[in-house]
Amino acid sequence: MGYDATLITKPTFSSLAQGYRSNGRHVLESNVLFLAGHANSTMISWNYKGKGGEYAQALANNDRMYTENSFTYTGLGSKNMNYVDLAIFLGCKTAELSNSWNLAWYAYHMGANTTVGWTDDVPQTDTNAWTSRFFQKLSEGSSVNSAVQYANSFNYVSSKMKSTKIYGNSNATVKSVSTNLTINQNSENKLKEFNVNESILLKTKIEGLNKINVVGNIIKSKVNSKFDIKDYIIETVENSDGVIYDFYYAVDGIKTNVGYTIFMNNEETLVKKIVDNFTNVELVNKPSKLNILSSIDFNTQEIKQTALEKYSNDSYELEIVDEYKYYDIINDKLYYIVDIKQTDKLFNTSAILSYIEEL
Repeated sequence: MGYDATLITKPTFSSLAQGYRSNGRHVLESNVLFLAGHANSTMISWNYKGKGGEYAQALANNDRMYTENSFTYTGLGSKNMNYVDLAIFLGCKTAELSNSWNLAWYAYHMGANTTVGWTDDVPQTDTNAWTSRFFQKLSEGSSVNSAVQYANSFNYVSSKMKSTKIYGNSNATVKSVSTNLTINQNSENKLKEFNVNESILLKTKIEGLNKINVVGNIIKSKVNSKFDIKDYIIETVENSDGVIYDFYYAVDGIKTNVGYTIFMNNEETLVKKIVDNFTNVELVNKPSKLNILSSIDFNTQEIKQTALEKYSNDSYELEIVDEYKYYDIINDKLYYIVDIKQTDKLFNTSAILSYIEEL
């Protein structure tokens, strides 16, 4: 079975509010919907390059359609969501747990079979890679849940990319869907999975260690006998499938793009699976760009100012939410990253934009 799919990333009034497919259905009634933009728990909005006019569009969790302050609002509830097999709302907090009427839930509530949203802010840096991996797995016949798990198995600049929430039938399959988002499969780091299913509840009590150390001991015993927890930066995120621990390998305290991803249950009492992102990466003591550049002084204030200038727009408020070095150990490149929260003044929708400068 083929599916009609609609990808919405830079819509206009004619393509969204008045958009219809050749079968007579509105674009929001497509079998597969993929929407990415500035978002909050109740809305996803677009205003391409701050142009306004027909580019000023918003999709909300209601059943109304109206124009206000030069923006056109389209309510998901005004369309027949029963046609939708899968809807993906790629934006900040589109599945925020504190709002039971969040956008992803609302689409499911109105009839969509399966929806995917994010409970936290979504760093834009990794959205293309995550999406490409997700759709790649879907096209192979995997369920939505398996495709989400696969995409969440890779290392990203931030673990927040994995704050996914699925509503509806997580076992649904949606094949024959393609996107124009691709990654270089030849340069893709291969994964090695270890199905562990080991309880840490008893180990935590007996060994008197915290959960992170117990998980580290499991990595050492099951995956890498040379594992040393002091060599890692650890981030955690909760999603539909449980809790994910990302152990990022660090060099001189700088996060890298390799490490281990640990899938646990919601109670954090069971290690279900460990994914090794080190495959085909040799860690050897040899001269590298990091050795040369890590001690060089560079002007962080200048980098931050450049970042703010790049994303400056009268329609948005800007806030620097993080800044850090990041080492691509596979390609031997060192970066300075400035994460900027860009918030639409009218909608209060946000996107996390990353300014990346190679050092």
